[in-house]
Amino acid sequence: MRVSADGSTTMTYGDDVALAYDLKDTRGFVNGDDASSLSGTPSWKVEGDVSSAGHPVAGEHPIGYDSGLTNALGYAIVTDTANTGTLTVDPLTLTATQIADGTSIYGDALAPGEATLDGVLSGDQVTAVAELANPTLSASGNVNVGIYDQQADTGNLDGVDAGNYTLDTVTQPDSYSVTPRPLTVTADDQRKTEGRNDPTLTYQTETMTPGRGLVDGDTLAGELERETGEALGDYAIQQGSVTGTNNPNYRVDFIGATLTIAAATPAPQPEPEPEPERARARAAA
Repeated sequence: MRVSADGSTTMTYGDDVALAYDLKDTRGFVNGDDASSLSGTPSWKVEGDVSSAGHPVAGEHPIGYDSGLTNALGYAIVTDTANTGTLTVDPLTLTATQIADGTSIYGDALAPGEATLDGVLSGDQVTAVAELANPTLSASGNVNVGIYDQQADTGNLDGVDAGNYTLDTVTQPDSYSVTPRPLTVTADDQRKTEGRNDPTLTYQTETMTPGRGLVDGDTLAGELERETGEALGDYAIQQGSVTGTNNPNYRVDFIGATLTIAAATPAPQPEPEPEPERARARAAA
């Protein structure tokens, strides 16, 4: 014989569960039997999952028959799951008192701070790691060097019990810093012949490793320069505009090189033309 609770209620997660339901309906009697064979007052229970803190989780829960009814006809009494009442549990709203400061080197993984949550029920497992608010990105898709606000809301909640909560949006101004990435730039030695145009001044960049080196997908702005002069000799190749000022996501360390101006190789002299045969014959006589 199946019984159902009358009515549906709504509560906020963590509130006391109200189980004062009337008997809504009975089904399953046979041979003309009816509810008059029942005696007692039914008690009810909330079906479904519970949280780490022991409360019904956010969502809808059927109201199940627990105990209290008896009958002299031997019917087993169970819940009429198709018709019984429903308890709707709404998420509990949390607030965050602060977000911890965070920092990272440009191009490395971000490490935002964790929000301090106020209102989590004892025993529940819930955390919230913030994210950067409106970061600007470089050509390689990394967050540019700068100071940023951090922000957290419901979407940042994590943990096995996170679905039982919402989080009011919280913003911590100027709480995250992205610092320039160390990068060594090494100029290439160059050579030219006097009187010729200078070759293109090139350089090598440090390979990307954790915490330093040129980030994949980035290119540097600026050009190298050299000491002035066109006389034979060596001239220093200098950093020019390949600097941190023109590349603010990097702290550029520069290793210079040398441009050598060499003397031109003399052009070969033409071989003398052979004398005519007659001239040679007269000379022989």
